[in-house]
Amino acid sequence: MIKQNCDYYPCHFIGQDCTFCYCPFYPCNDTKRGGKVYNGQNGVSVWDCSECKYIHRIKNFPEIIEEIIKRKNEVV
Repeated sequence: MIKQNCDYYPCHFIGQDCTFCYCPFYPCNDTKRGGKVYNGQNGVSVWDCSECKYIHRIKNFPEIIEEIIKRKNEVV
C-alpha cells in the first residue's frame, strides 16, 4: 500500500513509498547509500541514514524482500 502522507516527512522525498518506513536493515553501515556515522551525545557513535532513499523506492522492493528472506533463513 502506498501512503501519500508520512508522519516523518521531510526526512524523505515526494513520491516515496512508506512500506518500509522503518528500515529493516538499520543500521546497515552502507555509506554508498548516503548513510554516515556521527558522534552523538557523550561521544557515542550514531548511524544516520536520513539521506538514504533506497528503502523508499518501489523499484528496490524485490531486492529488499529477497534480502529479508535471506536474513530470516540465516537466523532459523
